[in-house]
Amino acid sequence: MTPSACIAISTYNSGNYIKDTINSCLAQTYSNTKVIVIDDCSTDSTVSLLKDYGDKIHLIELEKNQGITKNINLAVENAESDFIIFLGHDDILPPAHVELMISEFIEDDIVAVHCNSLIIDSEGKEMSFSRNDELQKKKSANALFELAKSNFIQSCGMMHRVSAFKQAKGWDERFKFYGEWLYYIKVIGIGRIKYTSLTYSYYRRHETNISKSLRSKSLMKSFTSYCKECRRLAFASGEFTVFQKLNYIAHIFYINFIDAIPMSFKRYVKRMLSCMKL
Repeated sequence: MTPSACIAISTYNSGNYIKDTINSCLAQTYSNTKVIVIDDCSTDSTVSLLKDYGDKIHLIELEKNQGITKNINLAVENAESDFIIFLGHDDILPPAHVELMISEFIEDDIVAVHCNSLIIDSEGKEMSFSRNDELQKKKSANALFELAKSNFIQSCGMMHRVSAFKQAKGWDERFKFYGEWLYYIKVIGIGRIKYTSLTYSYYRRHETNISKSLRSKSLMKSFTSYCKECRRLAFASGEFTVFQKLNYIAHIFYINFIDAIPMSFKRYVKRMLSCMKL
């Protein structure tokens, strides 16, 4: 039986980009693919644009803004598929993406497959890849230890095995705007996360990205607490060598040192290094 796939998109005021995103999903070469869109109370033209697609997509309109974490979990509840991809409302997939990602689930213990992303700007101009393929493969082979230091996984275009997602109980809803890092750590207890260089997604970078909004002072404290919990859980979940433990301690010391430096000085150093072309 052909495995089923779902592309889940959480939208919020994405009228400028949503048609490009949806069209790339509907153009997938893998026929057994459906598209779910959860709109988180958009106030712009997003919903009217989505309704133009009719039954080509499954649209869920929320009556109250829930945040990305609850939207992700809700998408899985409604997916009724073997595999799922979570796609940003302004990102794009190449036509064979679903087909190539599914082909990487060769062994039953693979719970997710991640890939690279080609960064594009607000106009769709290609800029650069977000990751190095060889480094990503190396880190994926030692995923739990690497996740104890940082979230090295590019989530855009990543495919998840739905049964494993449900077994790991999805994203932690204590955190409204983020949850993938913590989820990766939990799901590794179920199976392997694999990296592929067969395909890549297009990640759009612009001024209204959620990742940029997280830099506000009101959210940074919560995000810092989240990062600490992710690192603590990952480190507590693994059996690491002495060298890895020392590496981890050095890394934690480094990031705490960097966090203690005033932001004005960080910007000054960044400008100096830029002038020196370092």
